[in-house]
Amino acid sequence: MPYSFRRSEPVSKGIRRIAREQIERALDELNDSSLGMHESVHQARKRCKKIRALLRLVRPSIEPTYQFENAWFRDAGRLLAPLRDAQSVLETYDELLCYYAEPIDRGELIKLRERLVDRRDRLVLDQHNPRELLEQFQTQLRTATTRIADWPVDKLDFSAVAAGLSKSYRRGRHAMPVAYDEQTPDAFHEWRKRVKYHWYHLRLLKRTWPSVLKKRRKAASKLADLLGDDHDLSILDDILRNEFADEVDTPMLQAATGLILGRCRDLRRHARSIGERLYADKPKSLARRLERYWNTWRDDEIG
Repeated sequence: MPYSFRRSEPVSKGIRRIAREQIERALDELNDSSLGMHESVHQARKRCKKIRALLRLVRPSIEPTYQFENAWFRDAGRLLAPLRDAQSVLETYDELLCYYAEPIDRGELIKLRERLVDRRDRLVLDQHNPRELLEQFQTQLRTATTRIADWPVDKLDFSAVAAGLSKSYRRGRHAMPVAYDEQTPDAFHEWRKRVKYHWYHLRLLKRTWPSVLKKRRKAASKLADLLGDDHDLSILDDILRNEFADEVDTPMLQAATGLILGRCRDLRRHARSIGERLYADKPKSLARRLERYWNTWRDDEIG
C-alpha cells in the first residue's frame, strides 16, 4: 500500500484510498507485538502526519474540512506523545554519544544516560496508562474512518493539488531564511515542518516521474532528518538544563550541552546547503513542472 496516487484513479478516489490505508496500517502496527510499544507508537503517529500532509496537498480547495481534520489528527497523534517523547529523548542522547564516540570521555556521560533511562521509565509507567492510551487512540482512528466518505473532494483535479503544493512549498521557502536569521530552535522547527510536508507531497506524486522525483525526494528526506535531529537535540538540551540542573554535576552538564551546541551547529550548516538547492525553484514554477509530469503520466498508456 504505497503512499502515492495511482495513474488510473481520480484525485478524489486517491485521497480517500490513501487516508483509509494509513489508518489501517496504524491499527495494524499498534497490534503488532513484534514492533514493541515505542516503535508501534512511533509508526502510528507518522500515519497521522501522513494523513495531515495528504489533506494539506489540497487544502485551498477544502479549507473547512482541512481545518477540522488537521486539528483532529494532530490531537490524536498528541495523545500518544507521552509514550514516544521520553524514548525519543533517550535515542537522541545515544545518537549524540555515538557521533562523538572518539573525541570524548564517555564515563560521566554514561551516568547521565542512566538518568535519562530512569526519566523515560518514570514518565511511561508512573504518569500514563499505556494500554488505556493505545485503546483510546485506536477507537478514535476507527471513528475517523467513517468521516472519509464525506470529505468534499469529489470534484478535485490536479489544479487543487497544484494549489496546495505551491502554498506549502512557498511557506517552506520563506521559513528557511527566517530560521537562519533568528537562529532559534522554534524557527528551525517551523522550517522542518514545512520540509516534511514537501517530502510527503513528493512521495504522493512520486509515480508521475519516478527517476526524476526520487532525487528531489531523497534531498527533502535528508533535509527533514537533519532538521529533525536539530529539534530533538534542542529538546534534549532544554531537559538537561531545566530538569537535571540540580541533580547533575555542573561539569557533566556542561560537557553534554557543549556537545549538543556543536552538533546543532554542524546540522544547520549542512541543512543550509541542501535547503538552498531544494528551494531554488519559485513556487509557481515548481507547481507547473509537476503538473506537466502529472498530465504526461496520466496520458501515458505505456509507463
